Amino acid sequence: MRIHKFLRNIKISMCGIISTIVVFMNVNIVNASDYDGNWQDKKFEFLYNGDGGERITEYRKKYNNTPVYVKMKSIDAHVKVVGEKCNFSGYYSCEPGQEMFIRSRAGSGSKVAISVSPHCYTKCTVSGVWSPDSINYK
Repeated sequence: MRIHKFLRNIKISMCGIISTIVVFMNVNIVNASDYDGNWQDKKFEFLYNGDGGERITEYRKKYNNTPVYVKMKSIDAHVKVVGEKCNFSGYYSCEPGQEMFIRSRAGSGSKVAISVSPHCYTKCTVSGVWSPDSINYK
């Protein structure tokens, strides 16, 4: 009788452990999809001659419909999302150290870049990081 109870308790414990493992694996699989996309930050840096114009980063492919991520490092600037043949967003003002998540009309599969136009009209270095997809957007 004691052995029977002991074995029954082991079965119940094993079922609990297996259920916990299955739930944990499913949660990790669901969360893994949050990281699909082109979310690696890529540095940009260029010399701005103070002409009032804009500079465009290289084009990168979007893999999901999350906002474009931008973080300026050097100066205040207007930033917008551009496509190869059209603008995907309006300009947004971005200060050094500020993280921006720019919603745009660019969908999965689009190639996008960011257009940066500094607020100043003097020579300076413009730098920051950006990615076409984002993972920490709330």
